[in-house]
Amino acid sequence: MSPAASNPSVIGPGHGYGSTFTIGPQDEGKSIVLGAGDILVFTVSNASPSSNASPSSNASPSSNGLVWRLVSYPQDLLALLSRSATPPFQFRALYQGSGLLRFSFGPSCGGPGPPLTSRDCPLMGGGAGVATRLLTFRLKVLARGQ
Repeated sequence: MSPAASNPSVIGPGHGYGSTFTIGPQDEGKSIVLGAGDILVFTVSNASPSSNASPSSNASPSSNGLVWRLVSYPQDLLALLSRSATPPFQFRALYQGSGLLRFSFGPSCGGPGPPLTSRDCPLMGGGAGVATRLLTFRLKVLARGQ
């Protein structure tokens, strides 16, 4: 029996090599179990009517100054397949092990990003009061066949 079958706070593993799992902000705090070869996609929904201010927004910095970012991922376990600076972020599980996957939602400037005083910052002068939300997922990659 897979860990997810008996525990709703676990996502995965799949039933075959190369399964795809999609996660988003609504899955915050859940553990993710992948098999080597599986694909993991982090995406956000624009379905919310107030998506310009919501953490479920995939808005560009020019629309509201808030963006989703990939903060860190275990590079010894996952390969980043997407090259976009905005979601969806796509990964392939490569090797067995455990690690943390982190995303943030917040101002496009100020750690990490252009300084709040920079001309590149759309929140220049007003961004210091905008909180950044950090999402952390515990990740476990199983060897193929486990």
